[in-house]
Amino acid sequence: MAGGCVNLNAVGKVDATSGTFATWAEWEKIKYHWKVQSADTLNYRSGTEELMNLWGNLMFDPNTSNTTNGIINEGLIGQGERDIFEVALPGGRSFKYFLHPKSQTPVIIGSRMNCKVWHSAEKVIITDEAGTSYAFRPYAFVTSNAPLTYMLTSMTDVTGHTITLTYVTASCYSVPVMSEYYTVGTPPDNDYIKRNFTAGISQTCYLSKIETDTEEVIFEMGSREDRYPGTTGKLTNMKIKSKLDGKDVYSYQFNYDYFICPEQSVGGNYLSSDDYGSSSTIPTSVLRKRLKLLSVLRKNGTSQGEKHTFTYNEAVNLPYKTSFAIDYWGYYNGQQNTSTLTNRVHTLIPSLEGLTNVPLSGSTAVRNCSREYITANMLKKITYPTGGSVEFEFEPHTFVGDNRFISAEDLNKYDAQVKGVNTVNNNDLIVTPSATFTLPTTQVVTVDAQVNFPDYEVNQVTGSGTTLRKLGAGGSVIKSYKVTSQNTSGHVYHVNESFTLEAGDYVLTSTLSSAVTNQGYSTRNASSATLTYRGGGTAVNKDTLQKVGGGVRIKTITKKNNTGEVLERTGYLYESENHKTSGILMFSVKFYDDFNVRRGSYTTTPEGVIRPSTSYHTFRRFYAQAQTPPASTPNANPVGYSRVVKQRDFLDAGREELVFSNIAGQDYDATLLICLPTIMGDY
Repeated sequence: MAGGCVNLNAVGKVDATSGTFATWAEWEKIKYHWKVQSADTLNYRSGTEELMNLWGNLMFDPNTSNTTNGIINEGLIGQGERDIFEVALPGGRSFKYFLHPKSQTPVIIGSRMNCKVWHSAEKVIITDEAGTSYAFRPYAFVTSNAPLTYMLTSMTDVTGHTITLTYVTASCYSVPVMSEYYTVGTPPDNDYIKRNFTAGISQTCYLSKIETDTEEVIFEMGSREDRYPGTTGKLTNMKIKSKLDGKDVYSYQFNYDYFICPEQSVGGNYLSSDDYGSSSTIPTSVLRKRLKLLSVLRKNGTSQGEKHTFTYNEAVNLPYKTSFAIDYWGYYNGQQNTSTLTNRVHTLIPSLEGLTNVPLSGSTAVRNCSREYITANMLKKITYPTGGSVEFEFEPHTFVGDNRFISAEDLNKYDAQVKGVNTVNNNDLIVTPSATFTLPTTQVVTVDAQVNFPDYEVNQVTGSGTTLRKLGAGGSVIKSYKVTSQNTSGHVYHVNESFTLEAGDYVLTSTLSSAVTNQGYSTRNASSATLTYRGGGTAVNKDTLQKVGGGVRIKTITKKNNTGEVLERTGYLYESENHKTSGILMFSVKFYDDFNVRRGSYTTTPEGVIRPSTSYHTFRRFYAQAQTPPASTPNANPVGYSRVVKQRDFLDAGREELVFSNIAGQDYDATLLICLPTIMGDY
């Protein structure tokens, strides 16, 4: 986004495309939880500030607004709030504005920028305090009347001198994004486990030329191997030309390579047949490669030039772009995250036993941040043309938090995690009908075994099921769960049993009658089992362990001369005066939602008042996303610090103390309302 841009940050639906748009007075009634007495709009009863976030209370409550269900539901998804336009001007200046709901004129948020804004679907013109005019044209759209992005196309000062900017667009297929959830309870339609894959064509805008009265800057693009199709998207040359003689004043040449992960990488690939369910159209080479800038060569006319080179932390390879080995914030954490929770190989669903006191029925993902892996492939060193250099050391954020956020290393070392093995047999070769495991201590284990055969009769699958056997000489069958005509009714056999098992090596095996045909990727007719147990752990007070995550921060910056001698080292301490972290988590991690969904038909009282059903679906849904993790914070830093100490170790520069004030965000319950099939009156 070189130069500048205006981006639409929609709140709820995009205002310009909303099909339901109430009057501003009606939105105000919802926002402040006011009651309208009949048609008397002058008599309001104001509620507390907290109530404005509890939209669900507005339904079937005689003490609240007479606003319709449709309008209330719109308010639930933010439609009562205005969309925000975020402006980025040259020189690092930025501000935000929204469009007035009545006049549609721009209203600048805050008073830091003394600018004039003219806004339409065709263009945006901003004039700053110096009189310079910036024109923006739309390049990305929701619909023709709702641009998502306006790019800076010209700048004109008070003397009439103009700088113009030209762009080119390029399309490529975006890597499909996977989301996953696991439900405990009684969800509608028994939708317990679900994976979604969303993909599309990404159209990116690239700056191709900047032109003034006397010079022009030309940006030359090249193909790249980490996008599909990668016809463009890589800046190869930048030339500054004189319009007087046509010669290059300066030129910059960019040299690249790729970070390439091994074919068999940590965390697998959610577009592989084992986890995707079919073959992906995205070439595997695209998923394994990431662009890496090696050097920038600057030339002055015909001179040999000056080269800056870049070195990266390549002690550890990053995995596939579609790896399951990511923390809550989407950073690599080096965990395999193989799963017995679903019938796939891996999962993103984290274990939340410490939060819910009820473990999920299978081994789940470790989504904790890793100190070791989070800095993989990050910039490590810049070497100047003179031979001098500057080196960077990064580390994960730390913050005050609970024990869910200890590092992955501490989790594996100290936590007796819930582990498990999973078997699935549908008479297809790619499944795992047998799994071995080591039980570290004598303990209570749980086996959940089932055989589903909706397309077959009991006599066709008799003998199908699961066995648990101890390995080694004299190893015997410990448990056997098999279909018989006596223990099975209908078309499903299911047993869940907990028992004490001695420490040792075991194998869990599921079998399925040969009468069942190869089911391919389907588990409609299948035999499966999950055995859960606790892994070993070293006793420790977890409250004493650091809580880490949310990305990285700078730890040290070291400057050296061309002989490697250290000239200056600056360290950064993110701690309070008591030497504990000064960080707080600005946005909470969304682990799960609890749902009480009203079910059944409504009733009408003798007085004609409609009452909803008092029957509910009650369930808890655990979420996990890949490239949009549950702790996503697109517009701000995940961690804020109240105190940062900047310490220079050389030149007696002393230390600098920086103090900040931060307020963490809050989550509010905003349960969507259920609109009745026939609406009789307003609520």
